[in-house]
Amino acid sequence: MQVKMLTLESGPAGSFQPGDVRTVTEEHGRELIAGHHAEEMPPLPEQATARPGEKAVMPTAAEADAKKHLANIATAGKPKKKTAAPKADNSDNTGS
Repeated sequence: MQVKMLTLESGPAGSFQPGDVRTVTEEHGRELIAGHHAEEMPPLPEQATARPGEKAVMPTAAEADAKKHLANIATAGKPKKKTAAPKADNSDNTGS
């Protein structure tokens, strides 16, 4: 379900400002709407293909950011490739 946030919401999925449009579960969306924290938006056209009996769900911006962050963490401990240091120029530049 698509909702437009009317108030600030912050939690494990990220922080969402008033005016942000996001995809939430049907249950969470109904809770937000009942509490006047969000309003329902028309559904977006499905971009992903789901198998029969399944509904395609697009990741939220927070989930995409978390995925990038986890990829950065996974590569953080790996040694970087060493590059050769530039060779020192031992000339005295006197022209002689």
